[in-house]
Amino acid sequence: MPLNYYGHTNVRVLNGGWHKWLAEGRPATMAPAAPSSGVRFTPRLNPDVHTNCALMQSAVGRTDTAILDVRTDAEWTGASDRGNARRGHVPGAVHIEWVNFMTADDRKVFKPAAELRELLRAHGVTPDKNVFVY
Repeated sequence: MPLNYYGHTNVRVLNGGWHKWLAEGRPATMAPAAPSSGVRFTPRLNPDVHTNCALMQSAVGRTDTAILDVRTDAEWTGASDRGNARRGHVPGAVHIEWVNFMTADDRKVFKPAAELRELLRAHGVTPDKNVFVY
């Protein structure tokens, strides 16, 4: 998560997004929010939650590592490049398109944690592994 990389660890995800929030009748306003006085954020890079090409290359083929590609099926196969210079996927990567982590109903929320753990386990992405996600 990019905010964690910059040291902002107090972050939440709005599960189901804006549409679910409104559908539940939760409060909303278009008025600009006033920042809390005295609160100042100073970015501090955390390289432990970010990778680079060399680190990713060194992970390919390692049994203690899982490389998880959550992009679309078309990006995985190379049918779509989405403007990237190269098509396809990292050798040895596991593909689970991001939509598989969401419910199929109108809510579009994350599936329950137990179901996600089983989905990942079935693809070899387990807690004992160093996981790279792209």
